[in-house]
Amino acid sequence: MGELMKKSPIGRERVGITDAARLLRVSVTELKDAIRQGKPVHGVQLPKAILIGAHYQFWLDELMAMELHQR
Repeated sequence: MGELMKKSPIGRERVGITDAARLLRVSVTELKDAIRQGKPVHGVQLPKAILIGAHYQFWLDELMAMELHQR
């Protein structure tokens, strides 16, 4: 995973928008549009994005669960 992966104090990992898009197999633009418009990606609702400054992040475990629903 990329440069924006962070560990929270409780051990959960966050990933940035680029890694999230790669994991979900969509472009960064598609993912940002889905976040802003509250639309699903591949028919599955996105987990809540974390906005830090001007950057979106997601909890990795929530994205992994979403990715499993896509299959």
